[in-house]
Amino acid sequence: MESRGNTFRARVSADQIIFEGRPVSPRGMTLAIAGEGRNAWRDLTLKLPGERCFTSALAIRREQERAPASLPDSPVHIMAAAASAMSDALKTALAPVEHSNAQSMPKYERRGSRHRRESDVLGETCTLD
Repeated sequence: MESRGNTFRARVSADQIIFEGRPVSPRGMTLAIAGEGRNAWRDLTLKLPGERCFTSALAIRREQERAPASLPDSPVHIMAAAASAMSDALKTALAPVEHSNAQSMPKYERRGSRHRRESDVLGETCTLD
């Protein structure tokens, strides 16, 4: 990053940006160099492995956004995702069948003696036919 006529550099090591001997975020680096009011996407430039020139972080970001979707995972992951989708589809298709089966079964109501209503008990005046 350039600020006030000076060039400041950091390096990337194991997925961390190391600036002045400590790990920082891109935003943290711009704050340390120039203070508030700076945009890390706009102000930082990167030199990627194998590249000869520096490129702005914003240009790399826009290129990534325009790039087509990433390559598919390995065949094992693709097959696992397909199997999961088919399983979910089968469960969804069987839900109406299970509901219909549940509706067609007779519902029996059984009450224990302490849960009986008074009208459930035959009166003493009841006689056999």
